[in-house]
Amino acid sequence: MRRNFGCRVSEEFTFKGSRMLVMENDLLRLSVLLDKGSEVIEFLHKPTDTDFMWRSPLVHLDPYKYLQSVPNTIDFRDYYMGGWQEIFPVGGAGFELAGARIGNHGELWGLPWGCQVVQDEAEEVQVKLWAYTLRTPFYVEKSLSLRRGTPVLSISERIENLGEIDLGIMWGHHPAFGESFLDEHCVLRAPAGSMLDEQGRPCAWPVHEGGDFRRILPKHSDKWNMYFLQDLSEGWYALVNQKKRLGFGMAWDKSLFRYLWFWGCYNFRNLSPWYGRAYTVAVEPFTSLPHAMAPDTLLTIPARGTIRTELKAVVIEGKGNVEKINPDGTVVGT
Repeated sequence: MRRNFGCRVSEEFTFKGSRMLVMENDLLRLSVLLDKGSEVIEFLHKPTDTDFMWRSPLVHLDPYKYLQSVPNTIDFRDYYMGGWQEIFPVGGAGFELAGARIGNHGELWGLPWGCQVVQDEAEEVQVKLWAYTLRTPFYVEKSLSLRRGTPVLSISERIENLGEIDLGIMWGHHPAFGESFLDEHCVLRAPAGSMLDEQGRPCAWPVHEGGDFRRILPKHSDKWNMYFLQDLSEGWYALVNQKKRLGFGMAWDKSLFRYLWFWGCYNFRNLSPWYGRAYTVAVEPFTSLPHAMAPDTLLTIPARGTIRTELKAVVIEGKGNVEKINPDGTVVGT
């Protein structure tokens, strides 16, 4: 890196043979795997030495050197190390999208991305990342930027349909949180009006049948759950450890990402490939509900059309309760 102070960036790192981008300012450090979907494997808050990302007990495998036992079925979890993935053009279980067979969580998470450093100054760093999907005709581009003195990652994205037909897609962000931060003192805040369980049955949010779904379960609960928050009044969530007064939040355009997927694995013993070795939750802004549950929620990108959006990811410092995260990433709470 050109500097050892202020904001810094370099795309010349490697992680087990994969190209890796590292961005940091005085409060945050991000490590991004460029050869694996622009996956964020580190989101480190420097003052507390807290990496919010979950690390799976599985080893990192080079997909070019690994042949699955069932070659026609791509299972996202075979390559899943934790961290934060971008999910596109399919979320959840795979299905046939306009004649293309797409596996679990789509194809974008496994593709190599291009990278260009756009700005490299002590006050701000910015990079441009891009990728082309293979089975579908999309170009995806995003910029990541950090400014000095603020614990906010700014993300600006656009997706272009290069094809000559309208295509319905699913798009989401899939950050999973781990034990450096996660425990039973964590609470999820989100301005949702209702939710669905994994069977698509409606439930009240945040309290349903005496259970408070905001609270994260203890480590050895031997449970697994999947919920879909909907009817969002605003586009944000905050996952806060009330004992540590530390948290992670996101803000986005709710007219695009209309749902919030909420997955938890609390050392559940009967789930491949972890069998009791996974304590994590993922809180995921999504354009759509799972296709099998609600195929009418696909987002259509017209032929030769483009969609754009901006998101913020922020570390919440010194607050046990969050009332709101503004679109610029500022946090309101106590």
